Amino acid sequence: MRLELTIALGADDPGDRVTIEGDPPLSLHIPNGVAGDRATANVMVNAAPRVKAAEAGLLTVLELPAGR
Repeated sequence: MRLELTIALGADDPGDRVTIEGDPPLSLHIPNGVAGDRATANVMVNAAPRVKAAEAGLLTVLELPAGR
């Protein structure tokens, strides 16, 4: 598994890209990318049911119930 992050002002063809090397391979390009604030809000909203279903106490993300 590899994670590559490049942050550049004035980049040619800016955007978010996700590539999954598998069978079949999958490649996704989001022109201009997803703004950090919007992406963070989406993660929080989508995690809400998992947080609600979790046992009480301090947990890491990996300890939350499995998502869909």
